[in-house]
Amino acid sequence: MEGVAPLRSIAGMLVTLADEAVESLLLTVDALIDAADRPCRSEAAALLRETAEECGNTARAARLAAAAAAVDAGMPCALMVAGVDWRGAVAEAAAAPQVWQDRLEAASPPDPEPELPPPVILGEQPRLPRLRLRYFFPGLVVRLRRPVLDRDGQEAPVGQRLTLRRLAIEGEAGAAVYHLQFEERGFRLDVLPQDDRSIIGNGGNGWFQPVPERDALAELSELLDRRLYEAERAVEEDDDPNQIDADMLLTLRTDLDECGDWLQGDGAAPAPRLLCAPVAAEYFGKGSDMADWFALLFAAILQCKRA
Repeated sequence: MEGVAPLRSIAGMLVTLADEAVESLLLTVDALIDAADRPCRSEAAALLRETAEECGNTARAARLAAAAAAVDAGMPCALMVAGVDWRGAVAEAAAAPQVWQDRLEAASPPDPEPELPPPVILGEQPRLPRLRLRYFFPGLVVRLRRPVLDRDGQEAPVGQRLTLRRLAIEGEAGAAVYHLQFEERGFRLDVLPQDDRSIIGNGGNGWFQPVPERDALAELSELLDRRLYEAERAVEEDDDPNQIDADMLLTLRTDLDECGDWLQGDGAAPAPRLLCAPVAAEYFGKGSDMADWFALLFAAILQCKRA
């Protein structure tokens, strides 16, 4: 077995399959670890931990976290009903072939579904304000404008549509590693190689191009609503509030509420023309996340199409 590609496939199924299939898949994880051409126990444990995080605060998340700890400790992460690991199951199968053949077949993961071509967005997309990778937000929809190698070394094609689930940034600003997990595939980008630095900067949205889909803009609108509320509270709680600050926040709030109302509607009315994005740059700082998010939302809403 080369690398951890089979383990990644199993990890994906651990999120979506029924509860009764989890233990069987974990037995398969143990077998793949032992059969690997190179040591991959730490990578397998990391994959299980990542998968547990994707399951949220659930019993399955706790079970996968315990499995990751067992793998890290060099122990089996699952046992058969009879209390034996996968090797014990094979040994008993030799003594009672038919009985164990039936059990092993019942424990085997289902055949993977045939791979479908990735969703692709064809044609030119509207030009929108640049969005740096560090400001990507959950729910963002992007279109690849250039091919990029994903975390498994596979090339993501030009035009592929991707929906972000989470972004994690590790390390110092000048040597950070960006982990982007989209619904369709994941990417690991390092600041140090020049090619990755260019992708991370995303100049002119030349790599990951935001797509003005309604659901994605609704996610951004809710994010801005929460962050703007925090800024408003800070001004209200100030013993000597600055009236100019309050006026700028009120201007942004008025436009943002109008934007939110339109996104929650049926789309029959014309999209609002929102002109106060420069106020966000003045208040929060040019190049800040809030400045970039307001600029993107207010420009994209005019190009918005229902997903």
